[in-house]
Order: sequence, then C-alpha cells, then structure tokens
Amino acid sequence: MHAKAMSVEFSVVRDVAGLRELTPAWRELATGGGAGALFRGPEWILPWWQAYREILGAELHVMAGWADGELVCLAPLYVRTNPRALPKVRELRMLGDAGPLPPALDFLVKPGFEDKAGAQ
Repeated sequence: MHAKAMSVEFSVVRDVAGLRELTPAWRELATGGGAGALFRGPEWILPWWQAYREILGAELHVMAGWADGELVCLAPLYVRTNPRALPKVRELRMLGDAGPLPPALDFLVKPGFEDKAGAQ
C-alpha cells in the first residue's frame, strides 16, 4: 500500500521495557537512515540511556509511529527538568545528546512517510 493512503498511529514509550520491545523494528528503521545510523539505533541509544538517565533525572518520551503494524517513524526523546533555568523548565530532548558535541542524532522516518510523521 502506498504511504500516502496509510494513516500513522502514534504511541509514547515511557519505560525501558517498552523501548526494548521496539528493538528489532527500530534497528530495521535505523539501518535505512544512511550516515550516522549507528547513533540513532538501539545499540547506541539503549546503553546511553542506562548510563545517563539517573544523572539527567530524565524520563523516556519516545514517540513511535506505526502504519499497518510496521514501525515507520521514531522520535527518540526524553524529558527532564533543567536545573539551571529560573523558573525551572521541562525540556524535551534527543536521546544521546549529552556532551558538547553529540553524535549525528535525528528522528527516524521510513521513506515515503516524511509528511505523515511531521503532521502529528
């Protein structure tokens, strides 16, 4: 079926168990992403999250988009409170973004679903 004819349904993953369940589909989506795919896939992001989640005081907020049972887009995000902002501000950030020069981070979108993923 052509991507334009399909609707995309979104869900938010808020725990590591749910994120691990996405691993096979996530890996497949990440490998189609060209340069920097390693840093957008589960092999990088899951260990990164385990290392930094407590330091950051953060919560998962990964948005997954599904069309006809297939993962077609993934926004690997987390939420944290910025302790330096006055008043304190909640930030939505990319998983893997710690440090002054984070690796090539991006949302993952299957070709043909770019407009559908951005419309939500």
